[in-house]
Amino acid sequence: MLNAMLSAPLSIAAPSSITRRMDTLLRTYESRLEMHQTDFSRKLIPASRALEPDVRAELEKRRDELHAHMNATPGSETDHVILLLLTNWPKYQETMEEAAIRIKLYATVVAGYPLWAIFETHLHFACGVCRAEWNKKYRPSTAQFAEECRYILEPYRAELYRLNIVLNAASYEDRVSDEDRVKVQAYARKIRAEMRAAIADVELDDKKTRNEAPDIAEAERKIRECVEAAPVRHVNSTWRRPPAIDLIALARSGVFFE
Repeated sequence: MLNAMLSAPLSIAAPSSITRRMDTLLRTYESRLEMHQTDFSRKLIPASRALEPDVRAELEKRRDELHAHMNATPGSETDHVILLLLTNWPKYQETMEEAAIRIKLYATVVAGYPLWAIFETHLHFACGVCRAEWNKKYRPSTAQFAEECRYILEPYRAELYRLNIVLNAASYEDRVSDEDRVKVQAYARKIRAEMRAAIADVELDDKKTRNEAPDIAEAERKIRECVEAAPVRHVNSTWRRPPAIDLIALARSGVFFE
């Protein structure tokens, strides 16, 4: 039985890795996504920045390709790949029944994984470049075999998740309707009229201030004369004039202008 498995041909087709263009497209549209208010598993995207038809078709094609390669493929081919792995660490005095049981144990833990990922896992262990913690002197355990298989599937699952998030984003209308445009234009006209009225009031106040400037200058001159002519008084053993604020208060009361 084992010899028949080793002689059987394998049909293994792994998906292509993500291209730079695909990664750029996903990054572009991921930056446009917004949080959904009620469904946190979905995203929102403005209609003005939604997917173009040709871009959507390209993303859907890539998603379908990944879906087709992520399906589990249990069967004799999986047992064949596992047998290839086990032959790298032969166990002497092991009967055919024991070898078949061991193959079934490995096949059980990777039953939900595609064949190409299982074959890649076999190559990683055979070449000694696996990411899972493993002592190269011994045959990998079923847990290590499954862990390495998950590591191989991780980037493809991440890409598939990104594709589903972008493609399933709910579009909402953010473009201005004709009715809203009319309302905004009317409000803008109202704001401009209020601004013109406020500018006119400011110009009128400025004009009044300029007309009152001579009177203000004359009042300041009288205050300065009163300050210079004010008597010196003794405060805290220091001879000084009254504070200017007091003189200004007196000037406002009309004491210095009588």
